[in-house]
Amino acid sequence: MASIYMRIESVDVKGGATVEGLEGAGWFALSSYAWGGVRNVAMDIGNGNNADGGMVALSEINLSKQVDGASEDLLSYLFNPGKEGKTVEIAFTKPEADGSGAKLYFQVKLSKARLVSYNVTGSDGSQPHENIALSYVEIAQKHNYELDGGEIKDGGIVSYNLPQGKLLSGAQ
Repeated sequence: MASIYMRIESVDVKGGATVEGLEGAGWFALSSYAWGGVRNVAMDIGNGNNADGGMVALSEINLSKQVDGASEDLLSYLFNPGKEGKTVEIAFTKPEADGSGAKLYFQVKLSKARLVSYNVTGSDGSQPHENIALSYVEIAQKHNYELDGGEIKDGGIVSYNLPQGKLLSGAQ
């Protein structure tokens, strides 16, 4: 079963996650992660050109999690994101085959990120749940891959700068 964790630059979460395989402190658990991008390409009937309409449009990062020790920090981050936002890291892990720890297999790094949406939901008899959205100036994703036998190999990093509208690293 995969697990998702996040940390925010200079935020020391009380009671945060301690997962072997994740370096540093301040990590906390997430329940879900969603992100995407779209490119406007015209696909008109009778027009085989499939004309590209311009730049890619990237979505916010949408996350959900249970209310926990990081909740106070997240709400504070909404009200006070810092002058230029903060660096945010998100890590997807999966258990080692022998159960001895976790393997890191997908990573996302956001530069100058700001928390732009914060919602708490709950119902009788359940634990409250937070839904948050992050904006960013630059996004980098590292995709690792698994070989036969379970060994994880480092993949490449794909990074994109929004103000420049430029792919900084990845397949050209």
